[in-house]
Amino acid sequence: MEKENKSFVVFFDWYNNTAKLDNAQFGELFRAIFKYVESDVQPKFDDGAMEMAFNFIKNDIDRNQTKYMEIKQKRSEAGRKGGAPIGNNNASKTSKNKQNKHNVNVNDNVNVNVNDNDLRGICYETKEEETARLLGVLAEERRKNGQ
Repeated sequence: MEKENKSFVVFFDWYNNTAKLDNAQFGELFRAIFKYVESDVQPKFDDGAMEMAFNFIKNDIDRNQTKYMEIKQKRSEAGRKGGAPIGNNNASKTSKNKQNKHNVNVNDNVNVNVNDNDLRGICYETKEEETARLLGVLAEERRKNGQ
């Protein structure tokens, strides 16, 4: 396994696997761990206890390296897709000041611009109620324009 990540996590429970080692063995073990993380070279130990301790630690290091590579791959794929996921309002690419306008055509070809904000929260049970409201908007526009 290629080691792109040049760091590793030390778990406190490793202490249980190394508690019986003397200081010289402990130092040799951790030098071997650093060498393994850096270059993927598995050391040979004369002492079976050190080899066993190293193998327990190696399994944790390999598992974390695999997890790191999976996360790196997922983030790389997400980056290639570009941008925030659909529905993420925190990363909107459109201006918040931009207002969408809708043109409403009434029978006598008068265009009435209705702002999206005017339509929020309005729900009509029947088409007649909606038509009456639009005719009211039309009448108000005509009154403003002096028609």
